[in-house]
Amino acid sequence: MHRFIKVGRILRPRGLKGQVLVKVYSYLDSILVPGLFFIKEASGHYEEYVISGFTKKGARLVVCSLRMVDSREAAERISGEYIFQEASRLPAKDDDEFYWFQLKGLKVFTTENQYLGDVHAIIETGASDVLVVRDAEREVLIPMVEGIIDQIDLHKGHCVVEPLPGLLDATTSLLKGRASSPKSQHDI
Repeated sequence: MHRFIKVGRILRPRGLKGQVLVKVYSYLDSILVPGLFFIKEASGHYEEYVISGFTKKGARLVVCSLRMVDSREAAERISGEYIFQEASRLPAKDDDEFYWFQLKGLKVFTTENQYLGDVHAIIETGASDVLVVRDAEREVLIPMVEGIIDQIDLHKGHCVVEPLPGLLDATTSLLKGRASSPKSQHDI
């Protein structure tokens, strides 16, 4: 498992005292544990930032005050940066809940043991998340809903699905000439 997981992005400075507007890719409690996150520097080193205060601006937007970021200029220097959290610090999930980074790379099989490919990405649609499953030639979209997802076993590295009749035909596309990944994918 990865040590650092991408959980959001600093959008822009907010005000004159170093506050920043942050968009998180999951729920706020996933990154505000307990009040810190990391930014990956060009050298590859992860620099720790401590949140000294915050104001929620929506389900996934928050204005943060950070220790050691006390001016608009300092906030501008970190604008646009992705923020990371240590995987070990993320809140525990229930047995039937998973972080996106845990699903990426899983081998996907049907209940009849047909290999469909590996989980390449996850798309958030509002109603349910959708697994983007790829093999060397094609891509198939699998909704993460009860009745289709039969089993997810992180220890064995696989996911078993029971596709509804026609689902695979309706959501399969050839990869030739396609972009490498959906724009809406995130790590968490």
